[in-house]
Amino acid sequence: MSKLAIIAASYNHSDGRLQTFVYSLVAQTSKDFNLYVVHDGPADETTRSFMKEMVVKNPNISYIETPEKSKYKWGHESRIYGLNFLKDEDTYVTYSNTDNIYFKDYVFYMKQAMKEYPDIITNDIVHNYFSYSRFGGGAVGWYVTDFMNYAVKKDIATEMSLYVDMNEADAQFAKEFAEKYPSASNIYIDAMLGVHQ
Repeated sequence: MSKLAIIAASYNHSDGRLQTFVYSLVAQTSKDFNLYVVHDGPADETTRSFMKEMVVKNPNISYIETPEKSKYKWGHESRIYGLNFLKDEDTYVTYSNTDNIYFKDYVFYMKQAMKEYPDIITNDIVHNYFSYSRFGGGAVGWYVTDFMNYAVKKDIATEMSLYVDMNEADAQFAKEFAEKYPSASNIYIDAMLGVHQ
């Protein structure tokens, strides 16, 4: 069975963001996905304990810790590391952070689009107030493109680069995708499917 792989960079959050993120995926109406939570470096006991519990209860969730903490703060090295753990059944890949929230039909919509086997699937997300105000209000340039906005075929994900030292690596990924695959097929899902924190 074809599944969507969600690779999420994680850090030590003490405010419940990790739990909210994971529960938003556990509550999905479609379970045809694999979640790979990749923690950047050593995790605190709260994070490790929660993720171990989630892995036991949900066979489609994997928890991975990187060998050492990245010197960059954007999580891209964790996402690259997560590609090493993909299963054969994973046919599409999307990247995330563990402070994001997915609406309950996110995977359902993605799976419907995956049936057409496009190169990329795009969708809309909501940016929270903090994200807007942090970058001057409104939809600011490159920031309107986020990894939550798209999923690509697994072979494309493994071929493309992620710039570990760039906050806007998600926009750079989209730009280089368009340059490398000018004839790529795309399915756009006209729906808000998550909240970027």
